Amino acid sequence: MRPTVAHSDEVGRTTRTTPRRVVNRLNDLDGKQWLPFQKSWFRDHPAVHEECIRFFTKRLRADGTPSVVLTLAGTPAERAVGEAATAAGRRVVVWPTKAAPPPERLDCAALAGQWESDRPAAQPPADYVLVDLRGRLPSLSVLRTFLQRTAPFWSALSQSDVLRERGYTTVLIDNWQQDGALVPVAWELARYLGGRLTLKDEKIGCRLPAEPRQTPHFETDGRVYYALNFRREPARSQEPFTGRWWPEVGKHGPRTTDYRPLTGPRLCSWFVPRPPPREPGKLTHPATYPETLVAEFVARCTQPGDLVFDPMVGTGSTLLACRRMGRRGFGVELNPEYAAIARRRLAAAGDTPWIARVVEGDARRLAAVEGVPPQVDYCITSPPYWDMLNMRGAMTQRGRRQRGLHVSYGDDPRDMGNVADYGQFVDALVEVYRQVAAWLCPGGYLTVVVKNVKKQGTIYPLAWDLAAALGDFLQVCPERIWCQDDVKLAPYGYGNAWVSNTVHHYCLTFRKTC
Repeated sequence: MRPTVAHSDEVGRTTRTTPRRVVNRLNDLDGKQWLPFQKSWFRDHPAVHEECIRFFTKRLRADGTPSVVLTLAGTPAERAVGEAATAAGRRVVVWPTKAAPPPERLDCAALAGQWESDRPAAQPPADYVLVDLRGRLPSLSVLRTFLQRTAPFWSALSQSDVLRERGYTTVLIDNWQQDGALVPVAWELARYLGGRLTLKDEKIGCRLPAEPRQTPHFETDGRVYYALNFRREPARSQEPFTGRWWPEVGKHGPRTTDYRPLTGPRLCSWFVPRPPPREPGKLTHPATYPETLVAEFVARCTQPGDLVFDPMVGTGSTLLACRRMGRRGFGVELNPEYAAIARRRLAAAGDTPWIARVVEGDARRLAAVEGVPPQVDYCITSPPYWDMLNMRGAMTQRGRRQRGLHVSYGDDPRDMGNVADYGQFVDALVEVYRQVAAWLCPGGYLTVVVKNVKKQGTIYPLAWDLAAALGDFLQVCPERIWCQDDVKLAPYGYGNAWVSNTVHHYCLTFRKTC
């Protein structure tokens, strides 16, 4: 396959070029083999280690010797990583080379003492680093102890004599949950390593769903894990991570006494919606989510007759889903055109005994919006993904322009999709949800559909930053991942760098505990 590639390897823009032969400096894959790995989620399989190794390395270096894969001693998958490297024709180096105990019992002083003495004097720098920590770090305190004791390993990865320039590091790790609260081990590790290497995006590993069962609180079956991919850059760019450390579970008081009743079994931690084709009115809006997604959360978090709120209702997907399920809905929308479309869609849905209302207003000033109810039972919404729709050159923008559809939310300065500064944008979102939290009934839930964004090669962890900020006044529940399987993939960075096609979204759920 001779791929058509983007001129830039890491900017979220695609410029069509005439198909040409590309020298693949990263691995030995052709374009057809390269493309599936760029999808930002994947179904788990036994050859995950080998797949990563084959993508991030060539079998042979320029000097004809096998590429070197480095891994951390003492991890449960140390042997599996070594076997995968051997199967791929690479050489594995375990560091430190002396036997080490499991991660949570690593001795920092002993590890540091082994560091230089255990490394062969003529050892070339590694071409790739792969560490599998899945199932080993069940709490933030265990993670922090582990990072403290293995700090020499992670710090050394930023050095040219340990990992080659532009060499990649992959860490496989999972988040945990406790009594309906998220324990974001993977996200915190990403922040920690983001101070040493450059995060180039995350991939989501999806395991087969577990058997459904009833739970008194919002939780998932925990069947996802993260493949965090970092790169050692010749010069570090400005770090977008907030550096925010998460509190231990238990910050928000009792976990068992103030739950609103939930309906049905716990939800799967990942899902692939199969919505029907969007009708013309909904297509006008440049970023919508499917009603089937809303329906799953509404069915779990509410009872018939409950009032569901969406402060950024767009063209009305939330309210349509609620109306069809026998819930009342109330939505606020800044853009008059979208509000009118939402009303038309609700009217076309036919008469029902339930009430669904759309009013025009600014989500940042909900107290000034006419008719906002004094209390709501549940809120589900999706904010702008920062100002990403204002970036020019995307293939999707060109296609929408050709069909006469909107490519952004408009130029209203009140629209948060027009806020250029990332920190100001996150702060504005937090204030919106602080207002929503005041309207939520005790024990009520809020779900925000959002994703991390990539802008000019830099990752801005919007979902993680938003969850951490809202965790100051709401309990953060286990995440769900919306996986898209109907988006055409593009071979960004072919032959040069890994640039994912981000086709997963976070469904972040929060609970009001007071």
